[in-house]
Amino acid sequence: MSGIAGAHTRGTRSLSGIPESVLEEVRAHIAAEQGVAEVRSARPLGGGCISPCARVQLGGEAFFVKWAGRGTPPDFFPEEARSLHALRDRGAVRVPAVRGVAAGWLLLEWLEPGSPGRTGWADLGRGLARVHAPSGETFGWPASNYIGSLPQDNGGASSWGAFWRERRLAPQLERAFAGGFFAPAERRRWQRLPYRFGRRSPTSTKRRHLPSAFYPGDRLPRST
Repeated sequence: MSGIAGAHTRGTRSLSGIPESVLEEVRAHIAAEQGVAEVRSARPLGGGCISPCARVQLGGEAFFVKWAGRGTPPDFFPEEARSLHALRDRGAVRVPAVRGVAAGWLLLEWLEPGSPGRTGWADLGRGLARVHAPSGETFGWPASNYIGSLPQDNGGASSWGAFWRERRLAPQLERAFAGGFFAPAERRRWQRLPYRFGRRSPTSTKRRHLPSAFYPGDRLPRST
């Protein structure tokens, strides 16, 4: 593979840790858009707990790429791309553009990290409020996707409390029970939690479409 020192044959891994097959597919994808896309550099990145990832320089542009591990479902990255498109379309917070997606990888524009400004957290809070402002017919999302590597049902519910109870708390508790994480007495106590939560949760007449959870690591101060 030209441009990558120590690269091996297709199907192996380069010194950057990216599988050669993924690197070639990504290079070909960008070359189809730009005409030429020489791989100038590639370096692994940390921070992810599900999929390995790297920064790749193709021609004069940098990209973020992550790829599938063993057992990754074929719709894992397409569903993530769908959620990113929806978040970006809101225009409320800066979301990296999806530059390509396949069953085995997801390619995003590279956002250069920087230092947080004085109003960074306040600006982010206002942006997230705008992300969640539009309403729909139900609480939920049009398609099921994943929470980490686990399947996540996003079927609509008539209230936020019902959605959180039936689509979030109950499935995770059932997985925990099936995995033997609770003794019988503890299980009975935890089984009551979703229903107590439903009675005490806030109500709203506005239905939200929420494509993604937000984690502290999802915030990236930008250099510009």
